[in-house]
Amino acid sequence: MNTVIQIGIDVHKDSYSLCSYSFETRQAFGQSRIASNNQMVVKYVRKLWKRFQQPFPHLLQASTGAALGH
Repeated sequence: MNTVIQIGIDVHKDSYSLCSYSFETRQAFGQSRIASNNQMVVKYVRKLWKRFQQPFPHLLQASTGAALGH
């Protein structure tokens, strides 16, 4: 069975706020505020890969306020 994790990203000028949500457990986790740097987002995602040990296509869905019409 594949685990789907949704990552919410709130984008600001100097920082990104990230939070992950597991549909399997119905819980939010991994709340983080990071510098507005794409490599920091990659690092966050890699930590999720390591935690769940699943390949990328089955692990993540990303959304931002802009993608949701906010």
